[in-house]
Amino acid sequence: MASLSNRVISIYDRKTSMRLAPAEWKAVDTICKREDIKRKKLFEIIDMNRDKNLGLTSSVRLFAIIYYQNSIMRKQQHHHDDSLYCPIFEAVRGIIQTRKNQMAELTNKIIFISNKKTSMRLAAAEWKALEIICERERIKRNHLLELINNRKDSKLGLTSSVRLFAIIYFYHLLTDNKQNYAPQTRQIDSPIFDAISGIL
Repeated sequence: MASLSNRVISIYDRKTSMRLAPAEWKAVDTICKREDIKRKKLFEIIDMNRDKNLGLTSSVRLFAIIYYQNSIMRKQQHHHDDSLYCPIFEAVRGIIQTRKNQMAELTNKIIFISNKKTSMRLAAAEWKALEIICERERIKRNHLLELINNRKDSKLGLTSSVRLFAIIYFYHLLTDNKQNYAPQTRQIDSPIFDAISGIL
């Protein structure tokens, strides 16, 4: 599931291509189905609102993380009046806020993998997603990164694998109705298990 798949897409009646992992394409197509929007239109909305220093592919990944993360948080907060709520608008607003707050800029952070010091560059919103996952799963960030590093596809770098992991994690958390699972049962039904399986 981690091998990147190239697909031809249309943006403003121009044909181009985009490389995403199958799980990322599935996450995007699920958004389109949930929101009743064509993939072409969704990509155009993302393209119009993205930070121009961030490519469209990276912006699509960032959008997907924000979309699923927002949807999960809203479900957990038990919102019943959805008449004025538009998940796509909220995720796009997240991209705009990210751009205004320079959160789309890649930030270097020191990490430790198997007791070796190295660094990783992610957008602030992606670092925030990792923080939320670690808090939910009661796991240290370096431990989570080691799990991902030890199980990732050898053809995919750690940074790309972390982004893929985050999308798969939030995707399963939302679509598998696991928002209220207990972290103590991690071996059985944790989204971490699903996400780790997804990057193999």
